Amino acid sequence: MKRGLRARFFAALLPALSREHVGLSEPWRKKLLGSLAGKVLEIGPGTGINLAYLPDGVYWLGLEPNPHLHPWLETALRQRGVLGEVLLGQAEEIPLPQESVDAVVATLVLC
Repeated sequence: MKRGLRARFFAALLPALSREHVGLSEPWRKKLLGSLAGKVLEIGPGTGINLAYLPDGVYWLGLEPNPHLHPWLETALRQRGVLGEVLLGQAEEIPLPQESVDAVVATLVLC
């Protein structure tokens, strides 16, 4: 399966899976993300499922290695009204200056 096709399949499937398991994931997402402030870096945001749980005023940076998911993330940012940007890269080499973010988030990406 080509990479772009895999990305579209994953992006289409993830919301359905998340809704099915919302009772399990929503409380911990709210707890993890609900008190963040300032500039937040999310490593491997996928389709942007965590954007719904960010408090107002957060500036979000999504470090996503798969460029085929970037359009999904940009759409999710606009739809949720979250200020931020999508960065191409991997956690092993974050394209940001040291100490330039207030928090780093990684959920279901390092497994």
